[in-house]
Amino acid sequence: MNLILAEPREEISPGCFLFTGRKFNHIRDVLKPAVGDGCKMGVVDGMIGRGVVKEYTPDGVKMEFNPEKMPPPPLPLKLCAALQRPNTFKKILYVASCFGVKEVHFFHCFKVEKSYWQSPVLEEEKYRQEILLALEQAGDTGMVKVFFHRSFRFFAGEELPEIIRGGKLFILHPGLNGRRDFGGKADLPATVLLGPEGGFTGDEVKLFSDTGIKSGTSTEYLDLGERILRSEFALAKALSLFSR
Repeated sequence: MNLILAEPREEISPGCFLFTGRKFNHIRDVLKPAVGDGCKMGVVDGMIGRGVVKEYTPDGVKMEFNPEKMPPPPLPLKLCAALQRPNTFKKILYVASCFGVKEVHFFHCFKVEKSYWQSPVLEEEKYRQEILLALEQAGDTGMVKVFFHRSFRFFAGEELPEIIRGGKLFILHPGLNGRRDFGGKADLPATVLLGPEGGFTGDEVKLFSDTGIKSGTSTEYLDLGERILRSEFALAKALSLFSR
């Protein structure tokens, strides 16, 4: 945990927060600040600064927050990912959050198992925790917005054009002889499309490309090389092309 990230519900008085559970254990057993000492702290969707220990209780710690600076700037990139199996879904969300992506869309397509949509990991409270863990790791405070699209046709034909408007569209799909680097300067803002395990179908790739053309958006393919990567590793490699 590189940042103690406070949520609004943990604020017990202006500028004072009570941490219990996992955060309390980490502060007490790993960071070990004494009363009057501090550690790096931030507030969700707020600033980063220093948290000073005011009091330890048997099951919590009270800390006063002293803001100092703004969080790292967000990556001007939107991620649209085919819904993955539950464990991979969490990893995709974690990777995107670590890289500074602030808008993630999960959608249905041909190779997505319908049962994935019934998973409890899609409940907001559960995936929100995954985002918070990633923000703590990255030293960021900006919450990620997550959207779900169960109709592929409606997503590709009606919703995607609005999502990609004003930026470039990149389709992450194997075997399309796409772009491998940006010569040190990424094309931003952008939207990256990540397919399911096994990739998109040919018809889906064509539909995405046509959507980009109809929206007046430049469309390119991303080529990550010959090695076959798991979805979360492919995403990390792709996002590294855009990160600063």
